[in-house]
Amino acid sequence: MISKFAVFRQANRALSEQIRVDRDEARLGSRLSIEVVAGVVVLTALLAMAIVLSGWRLLEASVSRPLAELRTVLEKHRDGDRSVQADTGTGASEVRALAADFNGLTNANQVLQDQQGLVMLSQQLALDVARAVHTADDVDHAMQLVCAMLGEGLSADRVLLYIHDETGHIEERNQWRRYDLPALPPLPPSLAQQVRSVSDELRRSVAVYAASDFLAPDIQQDERSQGFYRATGARSLLLLPVGVGDQGIGVLALMMVDGPRRWRRYEIHAAQECAGYAAQTIASLRLREMQEVQVHQLRELDRQKTDFMATVSHELRTPLTSISGYLELLEDGDYGGLSGPQHAALGIIDRNTTRLRGLIEDLLVLNKIEATGLKSEVEDVSVASLVAGVVELLRPVAEDGDVELVMGDIDPDLVIRVDRNQLERSLINLGSNAVKFTAAGGRASLAACEDGDRIVIEVADTGIGIPTQDQQRLFDRFFRASNATDAAIPGTGLGLAIVRAIVEGHGGELSVESVEGAGTTMRVLLPKAPTAGNDPPPAAV
Repeated sequence: MISKFAVFRQANRALSEQIRVDRDEARLGSRLSIEVVAGVVVLTALLAMAIVLSGWRLLEASVSRPLAELRTVLEKHRDGDRSVQADTGTGASEVRALAADFNGLTNANQVLQDQQGLVMLSQQLALDVARAVHTADDVDHAMQLVCAMLGEGLSADRVLLYIHDETGHIEERNQWRRYDLPALPPLPPSLAQQVRSVSDELRRSVAVYAASDFLAPDIQQDERSQGFYRATGARSLLLLPVGVGDQGIGVLALMMVDGPRRWRRYEIHAAQECAGYAAQTIASLRLREMQEVQVHQLRELDRQKTDFMATVSHELRTPLTSISGYLELLEDGDYGGLSGPQHAALGIIDRNTTRLRGLIEDLLVLNKIEATGLKSEVEDVSVASLVAGVVELLRPVAEDGDVELVMGDIDPDLVIRVDRNQLERSLINLGSNAVKFTAAGGRASLAACEDGDRIVIEVADTGIGIPTQDQQRLFDRFFRASNATDAAIPGTGLGLAIVRAIVEGHGGELSVESVEGAGTTMRVLLPKAPTAGNDPPPAAV
């Protein structure tokens, strides 16, 4: 029995040992597997980290660094440095495309800014030309300014202005050229007429002619263009009509000599503006020159008229004085007795002699006033006293014509500062007209009143009146109302012109109010005399 248990224990120990050995081997294998797995994991992690680091470096080189450089370029542009360009040769394709787009946008923006600057310069050029020609003294000076400023402002080689003359032909008026170019000779007559024809066509169609290159095939087929090219040597041409409204004045030509040039829209617009200013200036200065010539001619005619009137008046006065003297001798019987018809004839001669003498005196007075002005010796004059003297002087004439002549109530304190003799002459003239143009049984009156700071003297009548259509010309020299001439009422037509000159020479006004067939009222408005202590200094009248 013991031996059987011993064998069993021995077998059991052997089995246990084998199990232990197997277990140790299993543990060792497991430990080795874990270590291998751990090593693999570590190696994998290290490899992953290496890959990430390599990718990061690649990303930085192809994306981050180029983007940072692009941002730096952008900041420089923002600060005003437009010359910096983005690098399109490094970085990822997307970054390179972005840099190229940025450069393209920047260049386009720069081109736009340059164009805007040129447009503004062209607009400023037109304004400068407008200001310059406005101050010009004459047409030649103005056109020289236009040509020079256009040539320099638009960098042209030549600028010429052709003007239509009085016969309709066109001729060169002004020429500006680059400093190293010779002057152009006048256009041949046939070519000048062609330029005139083109100018008229452009003006009617409100257009311009712009040839970028006379050697271009399409332009070479135009005979007029080639004729201009041969005559001027221009390689490029901008032709603009010059005119005001329907009136053609000329044509403005801008030329390039050394090569072709495409005339830009803003350049054409600026040249058109300058051509418009040139046309307005030419028209204005021509009108002013014509006005100056006409004024000079009118002044010369007025001087000749004044001299003629003075000469004729003096030459008439001498024989008229002789006639009057001998007429008086005849009437006094110094040459023997006269019959009734002879006395009547002498009376007619005497009345016409008196009329002629009055005409001569009026001519002399008016001529003197117009030639030398109204020279007065002013004094304070009582209006009541002045009017009373005129009424008394005219009373015999009124009685002869059976006209009632009255003087209104006048404040004795009304005083005017005038030349008494001259104003008395004016009132006598007005009063005599009132009596003369009033039929027998009518009435004429002289009155005066105060109206604010002025004195109004009225001369009224119930006579034939003045037609409305004649009242505007009533104070013109030698003008007489139509109803007065129809009635053969004598007069020179100078009296009212003299009255107006005297009244206005005293700082006054003369007005008329009349109804044909009902009568006339003439009003003389004069400033009151200054009160004592407030006298203004004497003024030249």
